[in-house]
Amino acid sequence: MFTRAALVAVGLLAGSSVMAQGRVDYLENCSACHGRFAAGDGPLTGVLLVPVPDLRRLSAMSGGIFPADYVYQVIDGREQFLSHGDRFMPVWGSEFWLQEGADEQAEAAVGRRIQSLVDYLASIQLTE
Repeated sequence: MFTRAALVAVGLLAGSSVMAQGRVDYLENCSACHGRFAAGDGPLTGVLLVPVPDLRRLSAMSGGIFPADYVYQVIDGREQFLSHGDRFMPVWGSEFWLQEGADEQAEAAVGRRIQSLVDYLASIQLTE
């Protein structure tokens, strides 16, 4: 697959470092289910028990406004939404926290990583 350094280099060529981090985290952590281009067609979709959403259509499904706060909370996953039903995707807030060192400084890094993912997803919304 891709090395983290190669993904960061590609991301830096494509835009800001924040956007690059969001794309890197997306490709490393989300694309297996959501697909390389976020269309909901990742290689694991055939074995999942639930349909995988097309993340490029989040704005369209929310009346033309990207639901940034909701997307952040879903990615973080540490706050459970009772009305959301079962959670099928990983709790990335916990995963990132462990990856970042599982301490107070890690929590700030988690917030930055999740926000960069949100920013990346906002940047790929379809405008149809």
